[in-house]
Parts: sequence; structure tokens; C-alpha cells
Amino acid sequence: MKDIISKIGVATVALASKYPAEQRNHINILLSKFKDKNIGISLVNEFIDTITKASNANDYFKKENIDLLLLQIGSWIPDELAVRVIEDIKVPLVLWVVPETLNDGNISTGSVVGFMQSGGVISKLGKKFEILFGGPEDENVIKSLNSIIKAIKAIKELRNSRIGLLGYHCPGMLDAGFHELELKNIIGPEIVYIDIAKLIDTFKKINTVSCKKFLNEINSKNFQIAGPTNDDLTEAVRLYLALKQIVEFNSLSGIAVRCWPELKELDIVSPCLALSMLTDEGIVASCEGDVLGAVSMQILYYLSGQAPFFLDVLRLSIEERIIFGFHCGAAATCLAENTSNVVLKTHFRGDKPADQRNWKPGVTAEFPVKPGRVTFARLDEMKGIYRMATYGGEAQSTEMFTRGNNVKVKMDGNVQEIINALVVEGFGHHQVLAHGNIIKELTILCKFLGIKCLEL
Repeated sequence: MKDIISKIGVATVALASKYPAEQRNHINILLSKFKDKNIGISLVNEFIDTITKASNANDYFKKENIDLLLLQIGSWIPDELAVRVIEDIKVPLVLWVVPETLNDGNISTGSVVGFMQSGGVISKLGKKFEILFGGPEDENVIKSLNSIIKAIKAIKELRNSRIGLLGYHCPGMLDAGFHELELKNIIGPEIVYIDIAKLIDTFKKINTVSCKKFLNEINSKNFQIAGPTNDDLTEAVRLYLALKQIVEFNSLSGIAVRCWPELKELDIVSPCLALSMLTDEGIVASCEGDVLGAVSMQILYYLSGQAPFFLDVLRLSIEERIIFGFHCGAAATCLAENTSNVVLKTHFRGDKPADQRNWKPGVTAEFPVKPGRVTFARLDEMKGIYRMATYGGEAQSTEMFTRGNNVKVKMDGNVQEIINALVVEGFGHHQVLAHGNIIKELTILCKFLGIKCLEL
């Protein structure tokens, strides 16, 4: 994942006469707690206690082109000071207050009073913000701020992303449709349309010699190979190289591939292994032309740093709160517990005698997804309005219960209610998960994008 430099504007609005000396280093203490050191800081050093200073801070932050504004309310202040600092700054806002301690019953700062007064006015002006309430070494404050920074970086990544749509969504999958201009305007990604003819032309120009390096890499990874011939693997790698050329030529950060029926009808292998290899490299790749599935994968990747898994829900165990998910075999192999669990097989739709096949044999990377904490997220659109559903659980060790990639997740919530909500709210049949607990980051991201987040 490439690094995106984010810049945070930081200032304290406080009456200097009321601000105790022991609290004057709170900002620097908090800034030192960032887990992500690849952050730029634009700091106003002096306390903002006049309208002139507030206006100067506002001008400074505009020139600095910040991505996030962290405003500490250090004491009671006239609320117009905080309002002037944030005026016309179109970036997410965090308000931070350190509650004061009463010494012999004496009020020193009135910080909470100032926070409630200024924060309330800012809210009435329609500005969205997150709140940090506690000292600079409070673990909850540090954790929350790091979650906010992750969300801000993900939003910046999305604004710079380009998703390739190869063809269109597959037949019979109206739920993979989307509203392109609203996607760009609200979420950020630009959609780049690529004709399947371009893929076929690129595929045909790649010779088998070019595939040798990648075949050697596959053979060195300790994968099991059960079914595919060397010719099958070579064809799969040729398709990967063709897609990689298209990705690089168009500067894509992800791609959604219409994998059938054209490839099948043109006697081209299924792209499962190619999509697996791309996602392993950080280029998220969804199948069946599902653009919003690819964007959901991107969001999870940016927030977690982990390869996402694009899946169908196959069945439920309501009593045990378990969801069984799968897909054909296009998942990134880094999702396996170890490489010896990965079996390269012939796609189940081509794994038949030649006279019975309806698709030229393609290669799938089949394995159960490794156990651990996981977060599901699905971005979707209804009548031009974008929303996100998110829910969590614990992926469990599992035997393969069907062909392809398998995952077994014990959910935090009631699985019947989760599935019902996904259907009623129109979130479609493709879901996406990534390892880690990033529900907090997803809710923050949705707030700052201005879209509804359904925590199921």
C-alpha cells in the first residue's frame, strides 16, 4: 500500500490567563502518541484568545492545505473564536477537551463549559466533528485519534483512486449496478471503463516466455497443485500479465472484471488466479464486474492494511451465529493460514471431461481463510444515495466445505437479522471482509463522507 501523506492542523483556543502551566504541553504529548509517524503537522503555537489570532489561524490552515483540523478547547472562551478558526475550512474536524481538576474547589480553566458552548455552536452551523474527551495520555483518546487518522488517510486514498471496470457487471446481477457520478462526488473513486476487447488483444500479445518468471514464483511458494497442467498455469499467468498491463497503463488502484460470459465464449481461461495475484499485490480485484464490491475492498484495505476477501454468503447457522461464505477461488493467497493450505485447482466449471466443459479450464487458488477477528463492510447505492453496512465477527478454523475459498465466521450479532437487514436495505449478494476490528474507523469514515453507516 503506497503511503499517502496526511497533514493535520492543530491549535488550542484558550484564554492564556486561565490555562494552567502544567497543561500547556498537552498538545505535544498527544501528537507524540501517533502510531502513524508519516503525518505532517501544521501547529499554531500560541493560544488563540482573540479574534485576530483566530483569523490568522484560519488563514494559516487554508494555506497549509490540511486534511484534518484538531482543535483543542482549553478553557472557557467566547464561542466566536472557535467558529472563526474553522470558518470555510472544508476538512474533517476533531474537537478535543481535557477536563480540568478542581483544586480546593477553584475553577481554573472551565474547559468543559467552553467545549460544550463552542461545540454546540459549531454543530448548529452544520459542521461534522469527532470528539476527544480526556487527557493526552488517556488510552481511549489516543486510540480514537489514531482511528480518526486512519479514516482520514483512507478518504484521501479514495479521492486519488481509479477503479477499472472491465466490461460491465455480469448478466443477471442487477444488484452490481451503481451511480457513477455520485460515487465520484461522494466517495471519491474515478471509474475507468475498459473494453473486454482490449483485454483479449493484450492477452494475445503476451508470449509464454514472459510467463516463466511468474510460474517459477508460483512453484516456489509451496502451493499444492491438483489438476491444472503447466499449460493451464501458463494461460492463467498470461491473463494476469494482461490485466497487470492494463492496470499499470491506466494507473488503476483496483479493478472489477466481468469474468463471464465473454471470456468463456472466447475460449479464455477464467481469471481467478489472476485476480488472486493482483489482490496479493495490493491491487484490489473483484469479479463479476462488481465496482462497488471493488470499492468496498479498497476501503477495507486502506483501513486495515490487510488483503480483503470478496465473497458470497452460502449458508447460515442461526443457533451458532455462524455465516459460511465462499467464492470461486480468486482470493489473495495471503489470506490462507499458510501457503501449504493453498491448492491450485482447475475451476469447478471447467473441471470436467473436454466434451462436457462449458469453459476452458482456468486455475483457482483454493483454501480456507485464516482465523482471526474480521470486519465486514459493503458500500452500496439506492436511488443515488450511498450507504455502508458493517458488521463484525471471529473467523474460525474450518475444513473446506465447498470448492473455492471458504470462510466460517462466528458473528457478534444475530445472523438472521444481519442477512435480513442486508436484503431489506438492498446491499446485494457480494460481501467483503478483512482481518482486524475496524468498525470504529468505518463509522468515522462514513461520518466524514456524509453517508449513512448501518452497524448490523
